[in-house]
Amino acid sequence: GLAEEWLRSREVQVYVKALAGIDEETLEMLDKVNLRRRAFAWWAHGYSIEPRLWLLALAAIDALSMHAKSELVCSCVPVVDSLDGQPPEELVDGHWLQHGLGLPAGPEMSRALQLVRNAEILGQVDNTENAREYLLNHYKNID
Repeated sequence: GLAEEWLRSREVQVYVKALAGIDEETLEMLDKVNLRRRAFAWWAHGYSIEPRLWLLALAAIDALSMHAKSELVCSCVPVVDSLDGQPPEELVDGHWLQHGLGLPAGPEMSRALQLVRNAEILGQVDNTENAREYLLNHYKNID
């Protein structure tokens, strides 16, 4: 309520509400995030919070709690700053999803991209080649 009353920007209101929702479960999920910089940026993007605000929130939490995230915060500042509020580039593109994987345009492509993002967050993929192999194995195992 205060966010709506005090802050006029809808975007800022969304950020404040999301940051206010940080709880122990969120911090436990953060412990699973791979320390690669892109992984953190995708994770933050999944919470609809601009990654720079996440880093500021984590720095504050780090000062107040036992969930020490200073290593993550320090390592992520350069890449988060370079993204300028945008999510990282996808490791695979729609062209490859259609031609390399045989997916039709639409919701299935979105699901495939989300699979890759989640795999990157957890450290299972870290480049285009790994992401393609991951998706090929995933879809091969579904059939």
